[in-house]
Amino acid sequence: AGTAEVCVGTSSQLYNTTPGGTWSSKNPSIVSIDAKGNFKGNAIGSTELVYTVSRYGNTKSVSQIVTVGAIPAQPTITRNADGQLVSNSTTGNQWYNENGIIAGANASQYKPTNPSYYRVRVVQNGCVSELSNSYYYTTGPLLDAASGSFVRIFPNPVQSDVKIEFMLKEKNAVRVEVYDMKGKRVLENKNVLTGSKINMTSLAAGVYRFRVMSNNGMPIYSYTVIKK
Repeated sequence: AGTAEVCVGTSSQLYNTTPGGTWSSKNPSIVSIDAKGNFKGNAIGSTELVYTVSRYGNTKSVSQIVTVGAIPAQPTITRNADGQLVSNSTTGNQWYNENGIIAGANASQYKPTNPSYYRVRVVQNGCVSELSNSYYYTTGPLLDAASGSFVRIFPNPVQSDVKIEFMLKEKNAVRVEVYDMKGKRVLENKNVLTGSKINMTSLAAGVYRFRVMSNNGMPIYSYTVIKK
């Protein structure tokens, strides 16, 4: 008794009701097994595991074919022009957001309804991949649908700190300038990394324009924020 399928690198156990026997594998390079029936999948394929009992000069054996499956590769996420998140795996997908598993989200594409970090995992033949890297889905402007580049500035309205998150091709840091409605620059932050906070407590309540640029001054994105 016991499972007849495992994944590469995973283990399980076989059982037999007759005590005193010994376990063996006909191909340990595919599946190895110890004296207690614990076995491990070492390589993709199938082999026979044997339980042998020898008593009073008689030998009896029973066997079980065990199949070892491949663990799917870690999937990747892109975003298409229709605003859908796309897994590079066509089957076996399960989508997650910051709250955990998304029930019923099992297709290769998923259209989020809220900004959040999303991940996907692939399950094929009972073998489970690693979770993909997180992908932040923004409902705001997408700068490049193919690569998923974005800039997000929040919260809005803001009372003290505003946070900036971005994913930009070949840019690890940006310059952020803040202007009032008269066009006067009131704040400037250089070498801003994604996840950084910009303190606005020194500014009066009102409407401000954020300009996100490369560090050499090339414009990337602009956004209006209300300061309470």
